[in-house]
Amino acid sequence: MKLSNRLDILLYCHDGRGIGHAGRSVAIGMAVRRLFPACKVLLVTGSPYIESLRAGSELDWLKLPGYETTVQNGISKGVDGKSNFPDKELGTIRAQQLQDIINLYRPKLVLADHSPTGKHKELLPALQASQQYSTSWFLGVRGIVGKVRQVHSTLSRKTFAQYYRGLLWYGDSTILGSSHIHEVAHTFNTKVETAGYVSRMREIMALEGGEDHRKKIYAGTIALPWFDEHGFTLIRSLYQALSQLGSQYGKWVVFHPPVHSHHPFKRNLQQLAELNNTTTRHFGAEYLPTLAQSRMAIIHGGYNSLTDVLYCQVPALVLLREMQDNEQQNHLELLTCNGQELLTPVHTSAFSGPFFAEKIHEMLTSPYRPPVIPVDLAGAEHAARYLVDTISKNLQ
Repeated sequence: MKLSNRLDILLYCHDGRGIGHAGRSVAIGMAVRRLFPACKVLLVTGSPYIESLRAGSELDWLKLPGYETTVQNGISKGVDGKSNFPDKELGTIRAQQLQDIINLYRPKLVLADHSPTGKHKELLPALQASQQYSTSWFLGVRGIVGKVRQVHSTLSRKTFAQYYRGLLWYGDSTILGSSHIHEVAHTFNTKVETAGYVSRMREIMALEGGEDHRKKIYAGTIALPWFDEHGFTLIRSLYQALSQLGSQYGKWVVFHPPVHSHHPFKRNLQQLAELNNTTTRHFGAEYLPTLAQSRMAIIHGGYNSLTDVLYCQVPALVLLREMQDNEQQNHLELLTCNGQELLTPVHTSAFSGPFFAEKIHEMLTSPYRPPVIPVDLAGAEHAARYLVDTISKNLQ
């Protein structure tokens, strides 16, 4: 690549409850730094998890004040962020920050995750400012987008048509079929570049030179990235199940976000930690190696969580949020119908101690079942090569 004093690639992802957007963006940034070490790349996000997600890689980032959301009755709603600014005000503040970042770094290319406008239209001033620098904008979307207002709105389609040059799809058509690609192509009236599933775990393994952490030393990993309206029932059910099972299968590790002393689930998490067969930890760099060394997992059905267990080939009970658009349910159904038999869906209505005890026993005593159809998990590397190739062609 020909070098200049401009930023080569800026990655932007908005943030909320989970780490799906941040995880994909981090993985792609890691792939760029690994494959093209001279490339100037910077990640911009409000996610508080980047330090642990980047896993010691050379990827650098700028932290914006973060959005926060809550889910009630299957509807995601914005709430005040940790800076105590209301949701919409944060959008205005971040819009000015992003515009300033564009003017300062003058990126040759920007890859935005999920939404052409950002969560609260915060990308609009940056898009306008970037025109004077001939910046190429690309959008990246997960395999099944779901009915997301910020993606499918008239404003999003108009914004894409006016400012964006292309779209990357983080899915695998051998698993998901072609209908989702066609839907995205139709929504934005553009050609879609298929990258494959973006797996941060795959990038971490590449960063470590292929070092294998997959020796099974734990009974299971339980990932609780957030607490929704079903959180109390879930934690109580897991406590009952692990108490009943005892130490016959080995140790369990429960990962959860930090909770303050007055958090409603603080005592429930302490009870889990007091079990002889259970350890509780905050999410961090330990999560993926622990998952890889586990005989099974209990996870939520988000994009990142699924790609993690698919890469590690760990059988998993997948907890499905009852969201109105059924994105996670539809995604999991396609995965399980197309060879990913290690994934077992669990709906919130099934949460109980006896249910989890039975399912855990069944999963830990069943023989290993390799996938019938392998999933393309090289999306981060494919995306990195595509973006750098685009910059190189623009310089010719």
